[in-house]
Amino acid sequence: MNLAKFSNQKFVKFILPLGITALLLSYLINKIDIKYLLSVQAEINWLLLITASIILIFFTALVFALRWQQSLKIIDYNITIIKAFVLAFASFPVSKLTPLNSGDLVRAYFLKDKIPITKNSGAIALERMIDFLVLAILAIIGGIITQKIYSIGIGALVIIVIISIIIMSQKIKLKKESKIKDKINNFLFVFKNTKNKRKNLIALFLFTILLWFGIIIYIKIVFLLFGYKVPIFLILAYQPIVVFLALVPITLSGIGSRETAMLFIYSGLAPDTAILFTGFAYSLVSVILLSILGLPFLYFAIKKGPLCNK
Repeated sequence: MNLAKFSNQKFVKFILPLGITALLLSYLINKIDIKYLLSVQAEINWLLLITASIILIFFTALVFALRWQQSLKIIDYNITIIKAFVLAFASFPVSKLTPLNSGDLVRAYFLKDKIPITKNSGAIALERMIDFLVLAILAIIGGIITQKIYSIGIGALVIIVIISIIIMSQKIKLKKESKIKDKINNFLFVFKNTKNKRKNLIALFLFTILLWFGIIIYIKIVFLLFGYKVPIFLILAYQPIVVFLALVPITLSGIGSRETAMLFIYSGLAPDTAILFTGFAYSLVSVILLSILGLPFLYFAIKKGPLCNK
């Protein structure tokens, strides 16, 4: 590979997002009212916050593993929940710190001796698509109840895009025999096999709903700890938009862009400091702590690679 081309790719993928993350964090930290934070910190139930954060960490990992287990069943592969849990945790240090969580594809590598990487990647892509679909539906429901037209519009747009992709994937037919054809067919297999695995697809959908409801409840709890009763249906309408904006690959795992989006979207419902603290708490739990806790699992998966394929 050309050295200049490699350097440019490295700059775009890592250095640029790191720089933008640092700039956004600097801006957000300057928005924090230290006096306000000190005045309310004595009233915050820190034990409840820590407990909720620990529960969210392991709840996320467990539901994540259960969901992956169902997506693998759609491509005719069975995996124990323990193995799914270990490998899901092992993927977090990579997936949580890459744009669009693209590092999630490391899960496909862990099982490469049992499942073609392209086929497993298709299953992971299906998970991501259902993520978008569930978030879009939640945004529409929350938008209807709270009369937020833009939440309804954004949710409807995302659903239209997803349906278009599904329809196109069903119609793709490659005539020439080649390695590329085999790889593409493997990737699309999961989408074409869903009609034969409806129970697994429904389970995958339900686990995804459960995952996002857990996150929404956590955000509700953090707001309550600051003494602000942000209506759950407003969080339902707003948080999917925050997630969509945070997925724009300009920062590391949405850190900085997520909090900036929350600052503007939740403006007026709580002080800026309370909103930012909520955003930072979620990023700390869902990105940083999950990544750190996943390091021993990643080491095990790499060091004991053959064990992962038994």
